[in-house]
Formats: sequence, structure tokens, C-alpha cells
Amino acid sequence: MITPQFALGRIRIDLVIGKNVGVELKKDLSTTSEYQRLLGQLLQLKDWSGKIIIVLVGKTDPNILDDLKKQAKELEGIHPLMFSSQFSIVTK
Repeated sequence: MITPQFALGRIRIDLVIGKNVGVELKKDLSTTSEYQRLLGQLLQLKDWSGKIIIVLVGKTDPNILDDLKKQAKELEGIHPLMFSSQFSIVTK
């Protein structure tokens, strides 16, 4: 079952597949403010034990993508259950 705009407290995930996989879609991730907003969303999801897939479509700034990958590694230390093997970034 796919649920659009699934709410977890104050934060929403674009799609949830079943109850274990969250998909956050971002189009044209190219500004620092969009990147910071995404990081804020990820931090708010730290108590959720499901897998998180971030799908980046359109034009993604390569520097922002690099920063996102680095930040994801740092977040692993904050909440290993969510980010160790359950966090993925997909670019299209």
C-alpha cells in the first residue's frame, strides 16, 4: 500500500510504502535553503525506524549532493537505526 503525504508528528514524508519505507522526493535541489530544509526533515524523522529513500530528480547542484552524502554519514552517528543501512539517496 502506498500512502501519499504520510504524517509523522509535524513532519510529512512524500510517500510511504507499506509502513516501513519512506520516500522523500526533491526536484531541482539547487539552493542552500532547500538543502537545509531537507536536513531538517531528516532530523525530525530520527525517531522513525523505517527506511528512508531520498529521490532527487531534475537538476541537483553537485556540491549540494556531495554535502548531503557527507551529512548522511554524520547522521549515522546520531541515530544508527535509521541511517546506517536504512538511508539511501537516489538521483535521476
